[in-house]
Amino acid sequence: MLPPLKRFGQHFLTDKNIINKIVEEINPVAEDHIIEIGPGRGAITEFLFSRSGKYTAFEIDRGSADVLKKKFQAIEIIQQDFLKTDLINYIDNQSGTTRVVGNIPYNITSPIIYKLLNYRNYIGDAALLMQDEAAKRFFSGPGNGNYGIIPVLLDIICEKKYCFKVSPNVFYPKPKVNSALIRLFFNKTPISDYRYAILYNFLRTIFNERRKTLKNSLRNSIFGDCDLNALGIDITKRPEQTTPEEYLEIARKIESSGWKKENLKI
Repeated sequence: MLPPLKRFGQHFLTDKNIINKIVEEINPVAEDHIIEIGPGRGAITEFLFSRSGKYTAFEIDRGSADVLKKKFQAIEIIQQDFLKTDLINYIDNQSGTTRVVGNIPYNITSPIIYKLLNYRNYIGDAALLMQDEAAKRFFSGPGNGNYGIIPVLLDIICEKKYCFKVSPNVFYPKPKVNSALIRLFFNKTPISDYRYAILYNFLRTIFNERRKTLKNSLRNSIFGDCDLNALGIDITKRPEQTTPEEYLEIARKIESSGWKKENLKI
């Protein structure tokens, strides 16, 4: 059996009770196309695959990918870094609901969330096993010290569910922290690509200087030429004092004002 590789942040699930609990929470059906991030040894894969209609798994570790290909010959196993993958090449909107699952490495949790948000219009939901501390941070709201870019984006775009905490004892090797399963449902607020780009860049600008007021953060930014007084909020507030609903309205007003910038980062 292949050993877990530290450089890929591998912690394999070993407890069948927890595996069954996760599978029942996801509850796949025959119409589903499951996309799994980092199946590892396939602990969850075999149970989800047997209940879904189509299955695609991305595994960065070549050794694990080779083992999975032999074990699950009917599954599309892609030996590739999920973060470098264009999911459009693997999503078939005609085959049913595309759903993402993953026991994701702790050190790339945020990049994976950002990637899923970029494909928000193509994914029905995601079930992610991650560090419990990160999960709780993503559920924080205004006034909380953990409130930031990802919590705001998730509040705007997703319905969220914190499912349950998972002990280190059900993994090999044991991580030093608790984990948690969360669900993200990408059906809350349809948002155009350009409005999302405005929103993301606006949040990056202000939360990178979260101790400043919105006005001071924006003054010398790419948004400096916007009419800040027309945004409809108190620009003397700090980022953590502004609600997700207010941020969405800001993005809407900036877009409707005719403001244009090329190559906004997303």
